Amino acid sequence: LSDIYYWYRELPDLDPVSFDSPHDYLEAVRFRPLDTSFSYITDRASNDAFFSASQFVGLGLSTAIEGTAMRVTEVYPGSPALEANLSRGDRIVEINGRSVTALFEPGEIGGAFGPSDIGYAVELIVERGGEQFHTAGSKRLVTIPTVSRTQVFQVGSRTVGYVYFRNFVEPSYDALEVAFSDLRQRGVNELVLDLRYNGGGLVGVAQ
Repeated sequence: LSDIYYWYRELPDLDPVSFDSPHDYLEAVRFRPLDTSFSYITDRASNDAFFSASQFVGLGLSTAIEGTAMRVTEVYPGSPALEANLSRGDRIVEINGRSVTALFEPGEIGGAFGPSDIGYAVELIVERGGEQFHTAGSKRLVTIPTVSRTQVFQVGSRTVGYVYFRNFVEPSYDALEVAFSDLRQRGVNELVLDLRYNGGGLVGVAQ
């Protein structure tokens, strides 16, 4: 944290040994005005699965925080979240019987969906179009497609390729090769590389 944390200058001087767990320490020192969900703790096996196979155990969605509201930004194909009828733009109101607003107060929003255990059940109250509904799903292994979409647009005399790129992990090498090969064959001479929801990853992939 003191070396590479973005808000390292804001870290309080607390003794890590005085906390019961790494998670408790992180919750105490994270820069709360901006870091409500950016930082997290994971085990080595989960970390390796993500970078080597673009996989994780979860519901298969990503969220963004807007003030004290939680919005769904993505739902991955073939995921429990998709089967639970979640979609981009939904507002999550309640998680396992606790309101999202209440979870902010003790700083529990980062772990709101519970442990990354296969079979762990999550019940949600979701708001869409001003109406609320109940849904649920159980966590399982989810694969994130690193290149989720390629398209070609004809804009006047320009042939513009579009690549939606989700993360910089080992499977990205082959996925990008396929995407760029397809765009080359279709005569693309300009490129839009969409990284809006990309969580980063391996420097080698970026290079």
